[in-house]
Amino acid sequence: MDEELLADLKQLFVATIRQEFAGLATKDDLEELRADVHSETNDLRTEMNRRFDGLQHDIAEALDTSNEVTERLLKGHERRITRLEQQRAA
Repeated sequence: MDEELLADLKQLFVATIRQEFAGLATKDDLEELRADVHSETNDLRTEMNRRFDGLQHDIAEALDTSNEVTERLLKGHERRITRLEQQRAA
């Protein structure tokens, strides 16, 4: 091989390698991406916590209402049972 052919091959290899590596992210690109992902993750975590707090509040209210209704029914049953027992004893 002559020198000119070797120089052409070298130039081809260098150009091919540069072209392949041109699309790769730099360290700064990756750091910026990491910061963006971290920010998005924190935003999502904050939103999820806000929604979970709202759901917990709604569930607690529903349970309180259900417990109140159950308590009223139980007291009503207790009164009826007491009256029946008194009628039977009389």
